[in-house]
Amino acid sequence: MKNLYLIIGGLLTISILQAQTPEVVADVNPNGNEGSNPEFLTLFNDQLYFTAEAGEDENTLVWVTDGTSVEPLPDLPEGYFFSRITRLSDRIMFEGESDTDEKTFFYDGTDLTSFDIVLNRGIEYQGDIYYLGETAELGQELFKYDGTDTSLVADIRPGFRNSTVSNLTVFNDKLVFTANDGTNGSVLWEYDGTSVELIEDINPGYTNSTYGELAVAGDNLFFTGYTGVSGAELYVYDGVEVTLFEIIEGGAGSSPQQFFVYEDQLIFRGGDGESIEMFVHDGTTLTNLNINESGGSFPSGFTLFNDKVYFAADDGVNGSELMVYDGENVSLAVDINEGPGNAEIEDPFAHGPYLYFKAYNFDRPSDSSPENKSNRSEEELNGIFRFDGERLDFVTPDIDYSFDDRDGIIPAILDNYVYFRAESDETGEELFRMRSISQEAEILSFSIAEQVEDAVIDAESTTIAVLVPAGTDVTNLTPTINVSEFAEVDLSGGQDFTDPVIYTVTSEFGNTKEWTVTVEVEGGALGLDKLPVKIYPNPTEDLITIESDGSISAQLLDLNGKTLQSKSGDNLKLNVKNLPSGIYLLKLQEGKRSVTHRIIKTN
Repeated sequence: MKNLYLIIGGLLTISILQAQTPEVVADVNPNGNEGSNPEFLTLFNDQLYFTAEAGEDENTLVWVTDGTSVEPLPDLPEGYFFSRITRLSDRIMFEGESDTDEKTFFYDGTDLTSFDIVLNRGIEYQGDIYYLGETAELGQELFKYDGTDTSLVADIRPGFRNSTVSNLTVFNDKLVFTANDGTNGSVLWEYDGTSVELIEDINPGYTNSTYGELAVAGDNLFFTGYTGVSGAELYVYDGVEVTLFEIIEGGAGSSPQQFFVYEDQLIFRGGDGESIEMFVHDGTTLTNLNINESGGSFPSGFTLFNDKVYFAADDGVNGSELMVYDGENVSLAVDINEGPGNAEIEDPFAHGPYLYFKAYNFDRPSDSSPENKSNRSEEELNGIFRFDGERLDFVTPDIDYSFDDRDGIIPAILDNYVYFRAESDETGEELFRMRSISQEAEILSFSIAEQVEDAVIDAESTTIAVLVPAGTDVTNLTPTINVSEFAEVDLSGGQDFTDPVIYTVTSEFGNTKEWTVTVEVEGGALGLDKLPVKIYPNPTEDLITIESDGSISAQLLDLNGKTLQSKSGDNLKLNVKNLPSGIYLLKLQEGKRSVTHRIIKTN
């Protein structure tokens, strides 16, 4: 395999690795490479639902998988083509169409029910489903479905003409949407559960304002609105007033699009068609990041990964490559195609410790005709890459998969796998999945043959305490350790537990976690004579009382042996209220006699 040389943070590295290859979840349509065209991937109750064409009759059914098997949803009526799965708070909703009727179906994980009207692009608000409904008398208006029946919310355009409600969005505890009342054209409205009110007509008069994307970021609703004066520009509604942010003056319009919410900021692209740039609005200020001053960076594919936004853009020096925005600045994340060549990054998505995307690591010609594609060198790598923030791996060196980011086919994450629609020569378009590299480095169980009770594992403090019988030789004990799947821990030989022992667990991804194990000898530290003392309560939330016949010394230690408190006298009290929950050691001494007890601090 060809090595790919990358410059990351100024250092030249070689890091092309063949990683896990995506696998077909199920060949739903087994007719060669025709494919089942899976759509509307939706997670509900730890299962993945999707629609797909099944077999020779090509009926589109709803399918479900828990990661081990793929089956059609039970009790589906025959003769229907199903589509548009939507996740609600306690169930899924999807549409069904037959030769004679259309219905809305609901499935709560157990029961399948239906309603004899299609709730067109419905959205959940205050426990009901609001949708664009239609009757012969009212035309298309805003209706709601309460779980039993439907009712008109508002006749925004009186009479039989349509108000054509669209862009239903929940903002500021209200339902916001666009509609045409026959007087103001298509404008922005809001419904508070009682009444419908016009927000503002940004294009006064009977002229449509033509709304594009809507997005909620922080305390603001952002939308693209069109007027004859400004063209298509960005507007911000804070719940009280609407403000125009004009990027290109003079009516040409910047056509804001690809809205992406990052923390309380709105990220989008806009420009005049010849120079498209990346913009950020924080609710108050609009900023042009101006990635490429010489002609526009044409950003695309905004994706959240490692608390930053990754995307493809051309900075004018490196071609179109993977870029990263940290909330303040944009920088080159990795130069896949060194020099000015374009990597042509497509369909990025994040899962676990990696950002996945399709890319090319060669200077692809601007003419992407089949003739040029067929002239590519065999050494040229194109397919799925993954990036962990520093290292780039090539995942599919032998098979050319393509992620499809069309509506309803975005990747979905179930357990430790990402599910997505892809196409191969053997199966056509089917549902594929790819396992994430695990970052877990936990000790799940720890035992020693001599122990008198189960080890106490504190995952928060990464400490483990084990109690063994009095007289046990703790200098050569062999533990049994069960760690996270795909993780590793060094278990070679016996261990001397005279002092706490630190075990390092390494995850499949390569990150590590240190676990401190302390072995306590029952009735005395290393078998020394027991002192006549009484310790209570244990476990405790605040105070430890130590009753003794005479004066003793008491030391409270953490599992690393650090002294936290010390006192001398009789009938001592130690206050542990402000200590974190976990396991501590109480060492008591009278003359040459000593004993160590395990103390459990709770919240």
